Amino acid sequence: MLKAQFYNRNFLLNPFQPALKVEAASWSVAGGPDSARLIADPAAPGGAGSGLNLAQALALLRCPVELVDASGLAAWWGCVSAVELQDGETSVRGDLERMANRVKVRYETLPLESNQWATQQLETDWLDNLENQSMYGVKEQVIRIQGSTASQAAAIRSLALAENAWPQARPAIGRRDAISCVSAGSLATRDAISCVSTGTMVTLELKGWWSTLAWKYYAQPAGLIENLYEGPGLQMVGSSTGDANIYQGFTLTGDALLVNLAWLKASLVGNPSDFLQLEICSDAGGSPGASLASGTLSHTQFSPAFAWHCFEFTSPVTLAPGSYWLWIHRSGATSGSHHYRLKVDEYASYPGGECRMNSSPRNPAADLLFRICGGAETTSQIGDVVAACGQFMNGARLEAASGVYTCPYRRGDATALEEILAHLKAGNSAGIPLHAEVIQDRWLRVYEQPQPATAVLYIGRDGLLADAAGKMLPAWTPAAGRWAIQRGGWG
Repeated sequence: MLKAQFYNRNFLLNPFQPALKVEAASWSVAGGPDSARLIADPAAPGGAGSGLNLAQALALLRCPVELVDASGLAAWWGCVSAVELQDGETSVRGDLERMANRVKVRYETLPLESNQWATQQLETDWLDNLENQSMYGVKEQVIRIQGSTASQAAAIRSLALAENAWPQARPAIGRRDAISCVSAGSLATRDAISCVSTGTMVTLELKGWWSTLAWKYYAQPAGLIENLYEGPGLQMVGSSTGDANIYQGFTLTGDALLVNLAWLKASLVGNPSDFLQLEICSDAGGSPGASLASGTLSHTQFSPAFAWHCFEFTSPVTLAPGSYWLWIHRSGATSGSHHYRLKVDEYASYPGGECRMNSSPRNPAADLLFRICGGAETTSQIGDVVAACGQFMNGARLEAASGVYTCPYRRGDATALEEILAHLKAGNSAGIPLHAEVIQDRWLRVYEQPQPATAVLYIGRDGLLADAAGKMLPAWTPAAGRWAIQRGGWG
């Protein structure tokens, strides 16, 4: 059997070790140790409550727990997520699910520019309860509302933090016809509120460290250069020699960036039969220099209506911080009746460069609507997510490189857990699934799914795990994400 071993929130062994029985434990391919449930052991000294009162139980929230076997080997690890005390027909529950000690509000408001009829997406700053964070760690909440103002959003943020910054002990009054009370020493079914006639029943719900990756939202400002402002104006491409070459300057700040994609908002006029080509060029003293990367799109991918079009470079290029140019031109001859158009912003809102026609600044001044996207390997991005948001973890061990690249920019709309799951879902470039598990020392291990030939576990006709010799293995033998051989009459 497994036994619970408690630690303080600083991961030092807790001198307070309540006698609780491991009622259930589960493991998942995604994350490893998933959930567990502890209950008061009626046979332990102190009776059904084991001397654990409400204050003591609440003090265990977010305390690390390991479930160890008779030899002291840990089989499950995580922390206390919820506590529940039942006494007769009433119960009191406290949990971390509703707790939020860092809050901000995202809201929509009317646009500031008269030509912008879409609503603006705005957000408040984070509001923190630092005292709570020092005890439990950071647990963020993003509240989304529509049709609001800055003052209303700030008020909602303050109220949400005041109500939810601390775990609350919430009582529940049971209905007599929904309660099953049984004799001392036995428990009722879990779908009804249970009580033990000799005293209070205590339940602790545990969650693996994997679940705490959902506590924080992941934001990554690097990896994206763009101008999306919908100002007035459009620009012909290849209608004459005067617009044969369109350039847009841009600036990369921060770290070097591997670039493999770029977008333009474009359309066509007439029926051109060639390709539209986009290239990234170096900067030569304030003017476009040598071509560094290129991508093309066929005329068949454009329509008379403006739309965003993605150019994928045949050879991605790593750009160092500095100035660069986009060069847009067609592959065929110019034609006044059959050519392409680019959407521009004649407010010239982009501060990192200017639009040029051939070698001269465009008149009137403008900026193209464009987006340049960097690429980073998905497994590398998992490591970045853990480093930024894995507050209870020591880091990520990347045992396999995915070979799959995607833009690392993140606005902060998804939690760290959601981001990691999305990267894992893509697998690797060879089509092999990727898995991740939190191992005992709280490192996130990322690895390729094992091949069937690696199977060393067996499942007998009794449905239990066994080794090759047929010896039954403990129920907590590591099995999630591993292959097993089914024994049975079918061979």
